Amino acid sequence: MSPVSPRRRWSLPNGTELLRQRPQAVGLRPPVHRSGVSLNSVPLGVVRIIAIIGVLLAAVAGFFAWANSQTRPAYARSTRSDVEEALKEFVSPTSADHDQWDLFLGWPIDDPYLESIRQRCQAFAGHDADPAAKDHVRAILAELRAHT
Repeated sequence: MSPVSPRRRWSLPNGTELLRQRPQAVGLRPPVHRSGVSLNSVPLGVVRIIAIIGVLLAAVAGFFAWANSQTRPAYARSTRSDVEEALKEFVSPTSADHDQWDLFLGWPIDDPYLESIRQRCQAFAGHDADPAAKDHVRAILAELRAHT
């Protein structure tokens, strides 16, 4: 079999052959960017790479959205001892980082009393070196220990 060609051969009754172009729509042109470059001139390999990158970015965003949805319930179930540890970490002079403190401030807690403590501590976010902030948090920590 011969490969299909864009031209067809037609024969007339008297035996002469005509070459006829396939019909094309009149007035339709491929989209052209304002720079004058036809969008049909982009190589297919480039389009595939862009599509793969788009899918990968969507997958990464989906993973982080899923991980975030899994993290929220874990911190919402924080206990009294978790809150106490975060407060102790903030007031401790030997604590180099405040990871528990940052997580404590960043996620709401289901327990209303512990959530009220978290909201009161929000005022001291970013005041790690302030002695007055540490004194206020020490008072909140003493209140938490006294509360049964």
